[in-house]
Amino acid sequence: MKKILPVVVVLLAASAIFAQSKPVKVLVEGGNEQAVSREVAEKLAAKIGSTSRYALVTNETSVEVLVDVYCLPIMVEGQQAGVACSTTILYWPLSDVGLEASCVGMMSTHYSESEVAESLFDSFVRHTSDEKLSALATKFKNSLNIAIRNYPKGVQ
Repeated sequence: MKKILPVVVVLLAASAIFAQSKPVKVLVEGGNEQAVSREVAEKLAAKIGSTSRYALVTNETSVEVLVDVYCLPIMVEGQQAGVACSTTILYWPLSDVGLEASCVGMMSTHYSESEVAESLFDSFVRHTSDEKLSALATKFKNSLNIAIRNYPKGVQ
């Protein structure tokens, strides 16, 4: 028994180290026609895509998390003094159900697009952790089950 226990511990530790959860599929879009929105969205997408936790996708059919980035330049006396951005984050906890759950949106104001993208990325990571997405999925599924129970024949 004493020889088996260390082997079991090593195997459990190795499986924990090599076990990778499947990456969350993310689509990042500029939410308005402002060039600054597209620029910040591209910088944010690059940061998200550089991690192993997330996988960038290019279409909405396979997305799990959609990030819409809305930015405006902050103008002072005709000169751009900074950038203000907000995001909308939508999460599809069930891939075969066309309903989404809304995550916490984020806001950021900084002097440059890079600073805004960094701030939005930090918030994105906090709000899309496994724990947060799991809790949101549970709440979504509970709400969906209540709706189905309350409207067994559908809604008109």
